[in-house]
Amino acid sequence: MNGEQRISRRTLLTAAGARLFLLTGELVDRGVKRAVVRPPGALSEPEFLLTCTRCGECARRCVRGVILLAGPDQGVALGTPYVDFSRSNCDFCYECVKVCPSDALKKTREPVPIGKARILRERCLAFQGQVCGNCAASCPAGINALHIVRQRYPEINADRCIGCGNCVQRCLAMPKAIEIFPI
Repeated sequence: MNGEQRISRRTLLTAAGARLFLLTGELVDRGVKRAVVRPPGALSEPEFLLTCTRCGECARRCVRGVILLAGPDQGVALGTPYVDFSRSNCDFCYECVKVCPSDALKKTREPVPIGKARILRERCLAFQGQVCGNCAASCPAGINALHIVRQRYPEINADRCIGCGNCVQRCLAMPKAIEIFPI
């Protein structure tokens, strides 16, 4: 068996844990904190957990540095990639897809949503009486998922949002008033 055919013990155990998770339909490892946003082109979560080899190539290749690898606190998802919008936004360059050896990430013709933005009104400057609108101005042309209503308040059209995270990056509130949630 050459080096390319070898499977590390960690990868094998993680894959076995993912299979057990899928077979039982229950969360095997109660340490999973919450669902995460996967990189562009990710298969459905159960398929993704079975298919991803946890090689880390997608994270290394991410030009924006937003793809990280799940740690031990994510149970059976250990070593799988997720998108961290506190670092930057995703520009759907598909570099991660190009280097994925397992096809856990697949190229699509158009950006398929990886998440959905949600405004946290209790943090949003506009809902606190200040003038802002940075989030709406940052929404990519052609997407137009974010707009201002009543000349003041940001509103998200969930049907158009692709979860790129531009709005998170441009949000002036601290802590951020917009979060991207998995779909």
